[in-house]
Amino acid sequence: KIREMIMSDSKIIEIFKKLNSVTHAITSIGNFSKNATFISSGFLSDNDLRVLAGAKAVGDYCGIFFDINGHICKTAVSERLIGIDFEKLKKIPNVIGIASGPEKAEAILGALRTGGINILITDEVTALEVNSKMNE
Repeated sequence: KIREMIMSDSKIIEIFKKLNSVTHAITSIGNFSKNATFISSGFLSDNDLRVLAGAKAVGDYCGIFFDINGHICKTAVSERLIGIDFEKLKKIPNVIGIASGPEKAEAILGALRTGGINILITDEVTALEVNSKMNE
């Protein structure tokens, strides 16, 4: 209900309309390690993590949760987030995902497989780990 109230505000509506003209976006790719922002900030509860685990989510970007095969995980957790929706994000010509650390390899691979990110910035060690996950 809170999300619906915020999303019906005229200023918020105006901001979201501007997303139609965005040509570049930068986002981090997150996983569900204990250091992940969603977890360390307390935003995701233990129940939320169980729901996401049940959906086989391995990571997120822009609050969009996905599994290792790139399928978007629609859950009650996603329904309460405010952000760009996946279909709008895919229309942005240049979406840059940034992530590093071998522990993020599954999240990075899942993110790339969604088709929502078309440029990746990472380090060599992480890229090699992502590559090895592709062949599993």
